[in-house]
Amino acid sequence: MMPLSSTIDTFIAISGLVIVIVGMIIVYYIIHFLIETLKDESSLFLKLRTLEQLNNVMTFVFIISGILFFFTYFPMLAGISIIVMLALNGYFLYYFYSNFVIDK
Repeated sequence: MMPLSSTIDTFIAISGLVIVIVGMIIVYYIIHFLIETLKDESSLFLKLRTLEQLNNVMTFVFIISGILFFFTYFPMLAGISIIVMLALNGYFLYYFYSNFVIDK
């Protein structure tokens, strides 16, 4: 926790938050672009559809987590949503690795 006693402290905190949010959006966009690139092979359509749905759910949970952290009415829900997001990220990595790295 950083004390926000001056204007420069507030600016640093807000700019760091913006950098984190933009970074996460870029990560989800790269994942989306990877899935679109892999769509050329028709035999992998169902596996890619699952990956695309997982990516959409991860993006949605990320947005919900950000809103819950910003509005601290329910701090326990914010922590739970981060745990859910991390679990989804782990499942996404496992599913991608087991279906696209090991099988090839």
